[in-house]
Amino acid sequence: MFTFADAIEALQQGATVFNLANQARPGANYRFAEILPEIGRASYRAKTATMRIRATMAGMVGMSSPYPSGGARDTSRFDEATIKLANDIRMEEEDIREIQEFLRNLQINSGATNEAAIEQVLNFMDKVVIQPHLDTAEWLRGQALLTGAIDWTFNGIHVEVDYGIPAGNLLSQETGSNGWGGSTSKFWDNIRQLKSLLKQDVVGFWAHPDTIDMIVSNPANNLYISAQNTLTGQVTLNRYVSVLSVPALSTDVRDTITLIPHGDEAEVYDLTALPLKQTKNVLFFPKGAILAIGRPRRNQWIVGAGSTPEPTIVQLGYTHLAPCVESGGTVPGRWARAFTPENQPWQLAGQGASNLLPVIEDPKRIAVASSVMS
Repeated sequence: MFTFADAIEALQQGATVFNLANQARPGANYRFAEILPEIGRASYRAKTATMRIRATMAGMVGMSSPYPSGGARDTSRFDEATIKLANDIRMEEEDIREIQEFLRNLQINSGATNEAAIEQVLNFMDKVVIQPHLDTAEWLRGQALLTGAIDWTFNGIHVEVDYGIPAGNLLSQETGSNGWGGSTSKFWDNIRQLKSLLKQDVVGFWAHPDTIDMIVSNPANNLYISAQNTLTGQVTLNRYVSVLSVPALSTDVRDTITLIPHGDEAEVYDLTALPLKQTKNVLFFPKGAILAIGRPRRNQWIVGAGSTPEPTIVQLGYTHLAPCVESGGTVPGRWARAFTPENQPWQLAGQGASNLLPVIEDPKRIAVASSVMS
């Protein structure tokens, strides 16, 4: 008779499931993780108090005279409790029967059934228990980057975090015919606004693939796709302008943009739908928005960080990953376990927990434009 007991015991002896959860890192498709990468921290609070001293031009001074003051000081503070995420997944008897049949056939063909059972448990934990934590973290990063805040209510718990993105950096939504799919589209006007807000030094633009499709499919946007990466979907757009009443590609650098698509999504239970436990898709990146990120300023000294460049040019901060009480509270990272409930031996259960919060340390480098979808 087959049960998961032997496979789970083997995994527990090597702490494999815990290691899998603790070492899980967002893949390349979690694009916001490049902007706010996960960093383990010992504290359950995401706390920063960064002082930047910006270089100011040296002033003129007379001989044998006191030196004039220089250097402008900025201090930013962020102190918020991390958000605890958790899930409990049960694989029911119908699912177990299917796996048992697979293992039984494997045994008939002299296969390694225990190794196969271990693989099934690991796949269950990786895809069904741990990935949802990565998904929620990516969604939270998207909320922080595109709205400048997290305002989330779930399970009777309400969380509000304000990241201090300048109000002027969040452009008013284009509606009606001025939308990017409309006859008087303001798409290129918005792109110029974003570049102007970020001092004409933007390191990247991100958008949902449907938003990109709406933009390139609208003749009113007068654009030409000059490059497209078939693997990543990244596209470079150039604007057509009228020169002596003849259409020509603009030579103005402000009329060129490369859009990086982010179309991944996750599933959540739709608590408003009947029957219960139906799911709906949730986008990491909302449709009808463009996120622009500016280049880091080099005329500043960050106290405690030296004068070295940022780890990546698009990085704006990090995702604070705290320890879990469930794992002893000493090692930062996620926690997970697989087990068979004592009074429900027909189930395979998986549980996971994590404590995290996105932290934006340089909100002035963010600018967002938006449009209704058409």
